[in-house]
Amino acid sequence: MYGFDTFTLAGALLEATKKITIISTAHSIVWNPVIAAKFGADLDRISDGRWGLNVVAGWSESEFPLDAAYMMSRDQRTNRQLTG
Repeated sequence: MYGFDTFTLAGALLEATKKITIISTAHSIVWNPVIAAKFGADLDRISDGRWGLNVVAGWSESEFPLDAAYMMSRDQRTNRQLTG
C-alpha cells in the first residue's frame, strides 16, 4: 500500500474493519492543522471513535525537499509544535 495518504488509507481500513483502531500520521510541516482536524473529525465519526492521530515534526533533512519545506533545527520544530 505504498503511496497512499494516511487519512485516505485510514478511511478505507476503518470501513473494512469493525474493531481495530487506526492511527494516521501527519507531518506538521505538510498538513494544515484545520484540514487535519476536519479529516480527523470525519474519520472519528465514521468509525465510532476508532481513529487517532500521530503528529510528527520531522527528523531527516532529506524528507523536507519532498514537501517543498526547509529543515528547521530541532528546537525550532519543537517550539513550533508547542506554540502553534
